[in-house]
Amino acid sequence: MPRYSPDNVILKLNDYEISGFSDAGDQITLVEDSELGAYTHGTGDSVFVASGKKGGTLTLKLLQNTPSNKHLSALRNQQRNSLKDFKPLSLYIKDLINGDEAVGFEGYFSAAKNLTRGNQHNDETWVIQFKNVKIDNAEGA
Repeated sequence: MPRYSPDNVILKLNDYEISGFSDAGDQITLVEDSELGAYTHGTGDSVFVASGKKGGTLTLKLLQNTPSNKHLSALRNQQRNSLKDFKPLSLYIKDLINGDEAVGFEGYFSAAKNLTRGNQHNDETWVIQFKNVKIDNAEGA
């Protein structure tokens, strides 16, 4: 029987384990930024042209009051205020039940931030682009 639990997923940015994910179906999303390639069709012949792009985009949705927001906010402010001193982010994701694993290198915060408060919970959304990502899906439990 297939199994999954968000409590059994580890996500680390520069060895800091992120916690406090929102109750959403897309708490963690890592997407390659481009297709692997595409065919170019000519008269009577075609050629497959590989993209060569290996980057990806990570989107995280966290509870508005989790300590991870404070940590990510400090990193983002450092990138914004002193890019020269900012250490690019590394990513590690592991699904401990199913074995799926992903890594990313040379990550930078890319999306504008907002502050939303009201009479219900509001997720904090973080978007980070990586120069290189690798996603390995396992067979699953």
